[in-house]
Amino acid sequence: MKKLLLPMLCLAVSCGSGGIAGTSDAKLPIAVDDLFAASGYEGEGATPNAITDANACPQRAGDKKGKCHKFTWQPLNVAGELGWAGVIWQFPANNWGDTGQLGQTAIPKGAQSISFWAWGAQGGETVQFLGGGLPGDGFSVSTVPLALTTVPTQYSISLSKITYGTVIGGFGWVNNVHGSGPVVIYVDDIEWKADAATTATPGCTDAGASNYNAAATADDGTCLYLVTFQVDMTGTNTPPTAKVQVRSTFNGFCADCNLLSLSTGQTWTSALPLKPGTYGFKYATDATQAGFEVVPTACSSDASLTDNDRTRKLVVTAASQTLPLVKFGACP
Repeated sequence: MKKLLLPMLCLAVSCGSGGIAGTSDAKLPIAVDDLFAASGYEGEGATPNAITDANACPQRAGDKKGKCHKFTWQPLNVAGELGWAGVIWQFPANNWGDTGQLGQTAIPKGAQSISFWAWGAQGGETVQFLGGGLPGDGFSVSTVPLALTTVPTQYSISLSKITYGTVIGGFGWVNNVHGSGPVVIYVDDIEWKADAATTATPGCTDAGASNYNAAATADDGTCLYLVTFQVDMTGTNTPPTAKVQVRSTFNGFCADCNLLSLSTGQTWTSALPLKPGTYGFKYATDATQAGFEVVPTACSSDASLTDNDRTRKLVVTAASQTLPLVKFGACP
């Protein structure tokens, strides 16, 4: 595990608003920032300055205990790099549990959950939150990967089935969505509590999605939105029995995986549930041009590519959409 040494924070004096670190009369709830330091930078975060912690948010949430952290991760986008990053709150700072150092003893017995508030700058940031997991902790707990929204939302991790003594890793998060731009997440009011964890049911929580789950209480990033494809095959001598289809980066340009149906005349259509993102696609048929259309440079996602490599561009957002009717191998 690659490690980045950071200064020791909030260890032997009162800080935040939770209590006195190291005292024997501490009571639950305990603010994690009062006992632990957000010093364990992991994955690509172990590279200096790949993750910054502003220790300040545009707003606060919950009981406003401890600090509100604004984490900014700039993915390295370098071949061979890990493609993930995270931060662990440690006691003492930079203690990875592999040197025989003891953990924090001031957390009273009886904690049933780790409660926290989290949100993202853009929404859709997929983050997994955790507690423990370092050598010497003797326990490891985590959430499912959660798709954050831009609205501060309270989450919790159950501690009901674990036994803890000294604790080295008081909290943490991991993000493994490797993109080109920075990932910005906010975490506030992190507390170990005597209250039981709120039961979270992962699923799609967007009522506008095709796979909306009314029982879901924690969005897990699985929402899909209907995209209606339509292509006019006039002039291609395509029989009604042909396998007109969409081949795309979302299906690995798979043959015969996403077929269209003949609706009227020579118009073929299909509505497909897709995850938000940017994709390249082209229409294909088993009766013309060896299966693939040649996308004109004027409406291709990259005009510099050769005839066989050019694709149309598809941007899927968190809403259903119908693409313009186009002729096979032509622009709208």
